[in-house]
Amino acid sequence: MDLFIGDYVDFKYPFRGDDAFFRLIIGGALSIILLTVIPAIFFFGYFNRLFKFIIYEEERPPTFSGISDIIFSGILTVIALGVYFAIISTLIIPFELLVNSTAIVLFIFVVYFFAGLYFLPIFYYSYIRLVNNKALSSEDISEMITSSIYRMGFLTFLIILFSWFVFGLVLSGIAIGLVLLLGSMSYPIIIFIVFIGTSMNFLFFNYMVMALANSVLRASPDRFN
Repeated sequence: MDLFIGDYVDFKYPFRGDDAFFRLIIGGALSIILLTVIPAIFFFGYFNRLFKFIIYEEERPPTFSGISDIIFSGILTVIALGVYFAIISTLIIPFELLVNSTAIVLFIFVVYFFAGLYFLPIFYYSYIRLVNNKALSSEDISEMITSSIYRMGFLTFLIILFSWFVFGLVLSGIAIGLVLLLGSMSYPIIIFIVFIGTSMNFLFFNYMVMALANSVLRASPDRFN
């Protein structure tokens, strides 16, 4: 697994800095209320900043300071994701009209989603370079897209994403089992499980963003700095 994980993810990175525990608590709290607008803006704004920190090869992860910058970055990220989902939804309309199967349409949506997600980090990295007067050529971008280094990094992202999904299922199963077995006596344990779950959510998102950022960084024809 070192071939995938070790080359693209530093598991100690989120714990660097004196405010690591504070970031874990805040990030975990944001992840549990992610479906509401303001926390979602903060959450995505922070991970937008994290992506840039990794691109800039900063030794420590970003903090939650500079709230206005996080909010602005988060709003742009949420808008970009909204446009992205709108485009995918538009692309699958013909299939919805031709295929009378929700399962098939959902499968096509997932295929489109991950196909588009494969290109997004490279395009975002290209944009960051452009605004810093270090633009990549079209040949550079094409080589990055077809690079085995980038493909391995994206595979690392998928492995972490799948692990996050399995972890969530297992933790949810444990919580449900405890409630069924112990009833109200399980509530203190459930609170602890929720704390562990939300903290791990934040860590998993850290590692997924790290995998994508390091993928483009390693596949890039030169270092950003």
